[in-house]
Amino acid sequence: MATVGEELKRHAGELESSVQELANTANEDNKADDTSSWADSDEETEFGISLH
Repeated sequence: MATVGEELKRHAGELESSVQELANTANEDNKADDTSSWADSDEETEFGISLH
């Protein structure tokens, strides 16, 4: 049977892996956002703000 310390280390490893996955997903999402523009430079937003 695993000791409490061993169990904690195992759970910490699982959490670290999950956090890394989330970070990677967030980075991928941010890269996707960077490559797409919200509007062409001559378009206006829905609030009438010109994007120049």
